[in-house]
Amino acid sequence: MDTMKKIDIYYHLIKGKKIKEAVITLSMLTPIADDVIKRQRNSEYTASAYSIREPDGIIHQTLDNLAELQGYDAAEFVLADIPQGVHNGY
Repeated sequence: MDTMKKIDIYYHLIKGKKIKEAVITLSMLTPIADDVIKRQRNSEYTASAYSIREPDGIIHQTLDNLAELQGYDAAEFVLADIPQGVHNGY
């Protein structure tokens, strides 16, 4: 079985000029979690097509879907961090 790590994803929910800060803790495969923690916005998983002209990363897509479910227009990745009290081997 593949190993998993938990990380906190901080993001902004956007609707017009309104911006709300949010955080979600996600479990993901260790290599992906390591990449996101190390590369932050430069990770292929958090990338936004607006900034790098490539397809949106899967975490960016997930945040946009969460934004839509909550009545917002979009979401923007801010940063990833290790949840307090979680020892993932970092």
